[in-house]
Amino acid sequence: MKTLKKLLNYIKLRLYINETIVVYNLKNYQIETSVATIKHATSENIKDVLYFQPQRYINIFENFLSLGDKGYFAYLQDKCIHRSWVKSNHQIVYPHWAYPYKLKENELFIHYCETAPEARGKNIYPHVLSNIIDDYKDKDILISVDDENIASKKGVEKVGFRERERVNVLIILGMKFIKVESQEL
Repeated sequence: MKTLKKLLNYIKLRLYINETIVVYNLKNYQIETSVATIKHATSENIKDVLYFQPQRYINIFENFLSLGDKGYFAYLQDKCIHRSWVKSNHQIVYPHWAYPYKLKENELFIHYCETAPEARGKNIYPHVLSNIIDDYKDKDILISVDDENIASKKGVEKVGFRERERVNVLIILGMKFIKVESQEL
């Protein structure tokens, strides 16, 4: 029954979608901190995300590590309460599942970011983004956020990300219509 529900939801999501994704790049870096401790994801600590994530994420994150992606975990009182991942090296990334983008030479992409519900509103996301920026100061850093996710937009803008483009995704009966609007002057 659960598998059937997942299949029906998957099909429904491919029949009609009208979403806008905002792609940001770093412009005016502002250092942000919080009470969280930030650590790099490793094969030794990957299971720490089970505090707030289902088991299925372990395989996803192990795959990220095998691709050379870098993970960032945030901890409060020894509990992993946030995760963010960074892709680079000309990989294809997905600001939206229907919109692939190939990273250029000096670009990297922050993705798969999530904070545990009880840790939200504590400046942890901007703090993690600051750590990533510190590690990649010489790169053009990109991140995407669903236009309706106000909290995430505030978090990325707080550290100095500015809109680069808006990606409008319209899917009707499986046909994709993608419109990219540059926001840069």
